Amino acid sequence: MQSIEFGTSPSGQDVVLASKQGLKRIKFDLPENGDLQSVAQLIIDGSKLLHAQRQPEVAALLALAAKQQHAAAEAAAAAPSQPERPLEARHHVSEQDRQLLRAQQQQYLAAAASSATQVLASAAVTASLERLEDYVEALYEDELGAKIAAAAAVAQLFRDPHALGTLQGHPALLQALARLLREDAKKSGELCISLLMVFFALSHLPAGRTLLVQNQVGSLTMELLDLELRRAEHWQQREGVAVADVGAKLLAGEALAPSEARLAGLLARQEPLLYVGLSLLLNMAEADVGVEAKMVKKGLLSLLVVLLDRGSPQLLLLVTTFLHRLSLFADNCCPLRESEVVGQLVAMLPSGDGLLLCSLLRLLHNLAFDEGMRQQMVAAGLITKAVDLLKGEAPRSSGSGGGGIGSGRPSTAAPWRNRQNGVPLEGAAMQHLVLGILYRLSLQDRHRSMFLYTDAPATLHAMLLTAELPLAASSRELAALLVSLAESQRVAEELARGGRLEQLLEFAVGPAEPMQSAADAAAGGFGAEDELLWKLLRAMAVHDSEPLRARFGPALPRVVQLLMSGTLPPAAFLEALGCLAQLDIPGYNYASLLRSTGLHDFLAQLAAAGGTGAAGACSDQAAVLLEVLQAIGVMCANETCASMLAAAGLVDALHTLMLEHMEEEAFVLATTAAAARLLAQPPTRASLLAHPEVAARFAELLHHQSKDVARAADAALDAIAAASDEWSASVRRLKFERHNREFLQLCGIRCV
Repeated sequence: MQSIEFGTSPSGQDVVLASKQGLKRIKFDLPENGDLQSVAQLIIDGSKLLHAQRQPEVAALLALAAKQQHAAAEAAAAAPSQPERPLEARHHVSEQDRQLLRAQQQQYLAAAASSATQVLASAAVTASLERLEDYVEALYEDELGAKIAAAAAVAQLFRDPHALGTLQGHPALLQALARLLREDAKKSGELCISLLMVFFALSHLPAGRTLLVQNQVGSLTMELLDLELRRAEHWQQREGVAVADVGAKLLAGEALAPSEARLAGLLARQEPLLYVGLSLLLNMAEADVGVEAKMVKKGLLSLLVVLLDRGSPQLLLLVTTFLHRLSLFADNCCPLRESEVVGQLVAMLPSGDGLLLCSLLRLLHNLAFDEGMRQQMVAAGLITKAVDLLKGEAPRSSGSGGGGIGSGRPSTAAPWRNRQNGVPLEGAAMQHLVLGILYRLSLQDRHRSMFLYTDAPATLHAMLLTAELPLAASSRELAALLVSLAESQRVAEELARGGRLEQLLEFAVGPAEPMQSAADAAAGGFGAEDELLWKLLRAMAVHDSEPLRARFGPALPRVVQLLMSGTLPPAAFLEALGCLAQLDIPGYNYASLLRSTGLHDFLAQLAAAGGTGAAGACSDQAAVLLEVLQAIGVMCANETCASMLAAAGLVDALHTLMLEHMEEEAFVLATTAAAARLLAQPPTRASLLAHPEVAARFAELLHHQSKDVARAADAALDAIAAASDEWSASVRRLKFERHNREFLQLCGIRCV
């Protein structure tokens, strides 16, 4: 290849500045009279590299140079003169200049991750499919510049879908590009980007993926990315600034110190290469899981974790997307947990970039399935940040006409929205992601107390008020999170504060005032048929907290009327009955409740029907019977209540269930606990002790494998012993025999 570079010299004579194979530089003055033809002839005569027939081409180049020189002179004359400043003041930068520099820096960093280099931009103008053979020949040239220009032109051609068939079918093109990637890609960043862009385009084609695997493009790409990361390590050591600190400031939009700005500029020049290389690897991983596994073995996870320190939202979006894909496999969770990647991800929240925020939440949602990572998330403060996201983005009702759990018609709550470059992003899925993450974090009891240090109770309650019914269809994650948190007594008490529990009860069973008619009581509230709402109330009622349970007291008659109305779906009926069975409220007038509602007769009907009936038709009849047994124990609060339960036949029903379910631990516990309560009252004690084997049965349960069953049996025996001196002696004998059964058998003494 022959070339000449022209310049101007004040001497007016031809001066050769540099000479090497295929290159000769000449400086000269342009003539004032404009006679460019004579100058062109002088150049032709003085150079052995130019043929005489190229004189018109040289003259045209001289004319272009003269035009540029004239334009530069006019611009210099029009520019205002600047006063000479002292030497020590030349490096002074005003605050206005700093702000402008920061704005330009941000724009450059945003564009660098997605735009082409200057070589690619130039190739976009000149690349032509008709010159493909010239490009292929240039790929084999010894000069690196020729290879870079040819590779950039080929990369531009690969961006045209109509040219892919011709390019893919060329017999030597793809092999030449693969050889360049292996041998010369490390020598030039521009060459590397061009080659990676070609292979990135090939990765979308089925036939091209085979070539990528055959030429080990994935492995070579990872080596190139690793080289760039080692360069970044060298830069940060030289500047004395950490890449992570620069990345954090760039994401936050904070000002950079001079050394940080220099490092940010160097990192920005790397980002196009990193972006294209990761895009290529992601395409290859999605096409073949086996290739993805090989990448992981070669250290892909550690490479991606290091890139999380960068400050480019576009690059971080690609990295988190790749990690999200890898997090689908449990084998990748262990190295991610050991690398403590969770801390880096949580530090990015909240992100001003809507796409990046959504990608971060998806990744964290996947990682939250690992118990070790959940611990790291809590330690990194994810609970507070996630609750803040809900507070800022949760859907709100549109005035009094809006629907939801507290209104009489379906909700039309506005979706979560975030804006990225003026484009609205639907955020309903993002809200579900945040709730799903918080739900996973609430699975451990030690983590639930952390929610008390946030606005989670009030925020989640407000979201529940505006949620559409049924909750299982619209807000399953929200309901699951609330139920999980309510399993903690401290959180349940906080959820009930400020009238929040009374609101939930009103939604379930209707308002207490004004007085409701029988039809209104049977209909209940707007959420009466919602299973998850009742499950939440049941989770709050289960705690042994007298203040909390007492707040359920005013709503108990309405709960009973709703249960007996027969209007509840089976699932909601079971949860509502379970809620009632947990409400052992000290000092509550259960006798008045039984008289006014006939609840004892209703429970007797359910027990006699084996858990079925008009109001209790449920596929899980055993679960209904369990709740009936627990309710029997709760309602036996005093002698009056005990008499009403005995008259309804519930004592005999309890004895029958005790004999029918002797091998089922849940039933054994429920029947024993209920019997212990019934034995404490004289009317029901007499009915139970009419069956002589009851005391012996409880004695056998003293050594049950379940400690709860053993405690309940011991309480039942103590209640029997309090009946009379005769029963006291009998109980002492039974306890002695059960405790010393093995010793007595060795002595040949038969135990009754």
